[in-house]
Amino acid sequence: MKKKILLPVALVAAVVVAAVAFMGGGTSKHLNAIPDNSLLMAKVNVGNLVDDSDVLNNSTIKSLVSLASGQLTEEYKKLVDEVMKDPSNFGINVDEPVVFAMIDEHRMIVTAAVSDRAALTRNLNLFADAGIRISEEGGLTYVETYEEESALAYNDDMLVFIADQRDLNSKYDINEYFDYQMPKAVDNPKYDQFFSQNDDAALFVDMGGIFKQINELMGNYDSSLALYAEMYKDISFMLDLNFGDGNVLSEVEILGSNEYIDALKNIWAAPSKKHLKYIPSDALAVATVAMDLDAVQKLLPAEMDVDAMLSYFGLDSSVFKSLSGDYTFAMLPVELLGREKRPQYMVIVDCTDRKIFDMLIDTFGDEISGVDSDVYSLNANRYYDYYSGREYKKGYDYYLMYKENAIFFVPENVYDNMKSGNGIEPLAYNIASDETINGITCGGVFYLSRIVNEIIEEQVANHIEDEAMEFLRMLDNLVLDIPSITNAKMQLNLENKSENILKQVLDTALQTMM
Repeated sequence: MKKKILLPVALVAAVVVAAVAFMGGGTSKHLNAIPDNSLLMAKVNVGNLVDDSDVLNNSTIKSLVSLASGQLTEEYKKLVDEVMKDPSNFGINVDEPVVFAMIDEHRMIVTAAVSDRAALTRNLNLFADAGIRISEEGGLTYVETYEEESALAYNDDMLVFIADQRDLNSKYDINEYFDYQMPKAVDNPKYDQFFSQNDDAALFVDMGGIFKQINELMGNYDSSLALYAEMYKDISFMLDLNFGDGNVLSEVEILGSNEYIDALKNIWAAPSKKHLKYIPSDALAVATVAMDLDAVQKLLPAEMDVDAMLSYFGLDSSVFKSLSGDYTFAMLPVELLGREKRPQYMVIVDCTDRKIFDMLIDTFGDEISGVDSDVYSLNANRYYDYYSGREYKKGYDYYLMYKENAIFFVPENVYDNMKSGNGIEPLAYNIASDETINGITCGGVFYLSRIVNEIIEEQVANHIEDEAMEFLRMLDNLVLDIPSITNAKMQLNLENKSENILKQVLDTALQTMM
């Protein structure tokens, strides 16, 4: 892990306790303070983030630190200088991330590691005039304040901070987290991935535990909560976050081994991507996924009478099999519709049963007009002129089609380019060859630079602060890859691929502030 970390002068001067809690890292012993079966855990490697952003070498930051230090007493200034040279001089080890845990609906703890207990005590004593009281008892150093809903203590290995909605008996309540005999998360195999990976940040959520807690708080009043608690039993999800050169990558994984998660895995599939040949190459966003809706239907609670709902439309549960397959969605460039400019949209859904399309047509009724038996105009974007007694178009119409065992919802300009005689053909300029969309297993791409240019710059830039626009102009695209229903990756890419994304964000933020 990187050895540099910034301790902001403002925190040194005002909120040292918070600084200690949030600047952590250290030996693996500090993980022993996290109780087993915590509802939520978060891990932040502050050292990595600061080092990746190159914040200590930023000339503006150095100037601000120097300016702020000039307003401090000699004692405080010496501390700032020492910490800027070597963060471990404060007494906190920065080699490993700080870990947060929500124990229950009332309590959260934060734990970090201690590198030099004596130095930490010496430096905290500088803030005695701010109401901090330090005492030693039973092998622990207690840091007490007038705040009755928090407590902080440390020993040679680790520091623990508690925040609780209820009043705390500081010394009594915090002692249990230094007892290595208690059941702890680090000993539970379901947390192995969370603790072992060296991500910049990670989050672990115990879904079963959360629903169980909610159900207990509601006094078992809502039967559906009990149902969900059983359904999500032993299911958790983990999210990790890593900042790279020109990008930030996030991965979400659902963890568990019960029947529900096994059934989830049967829902998702890799799409054939056959619909992409009908999507214009200048689309602002496109997503293509494949689902087995019959498998989805089997996951619905028994209390839901699906057949009764479908019978209202003259359908039955066989509709789920008919609609299983590829689903493709696209947001297209902005077009002038009357006096307004708006993006256009496309939806293409595999459908092997024509009666589902006929049901849609019957639902729209008199609001549509047939071009032929498979193509219907939705008569959208029209207005009636009372003076002439005629109806006029104020922009592109939309068409609903049934072609090639799929239902198409497309704007008029795309329909005009794909129709051929009584059929349709791929667009001459389609997105099927786009490397970004083809590089994903299942999912989609938001072409953010196009969205900024097409929509934000053109329509809403006047309502956005100049500083925010500077950040938006940095964006390239957002790629979502979903290999399975239990695993998804999302990567935000910037136009500049050569520098770490945190450094770019910091530099841009400082430029807009100056």
